[in-house]
Amino acid sequence: ALARGRTDAAALDHYARFRRRTVGGARRVQRLVETVLARPRLADLALRRLGSAPRAAEALVAVTGDLRPPSALLRPRLALSLLR
Repeated sequence: ALARGRTDAAALDHYARFRRRTVGGARRVQRLVETVLARPRLADLALRRLGSAPRAAEALVAVTGDLRPPSALLRPRLALSLLR
């Protein structure tokens, strides 16, 4: 669209959808981490849980470091490990 000199919303819609699809999950994880860290009591709880769930902590680090896709955090085993 830009190469053709088109900058209207309709011309850029394909790019916007592609961008949401490729970085949307990572952006949601980033917002979640920021939200948790902005609340000290919640951050303390989250860190304690991650401290007792090394696989979940490893997955979070891998996702935030772009080594794994955000969907790696949706595995049921990881969620269960945070509840123990």
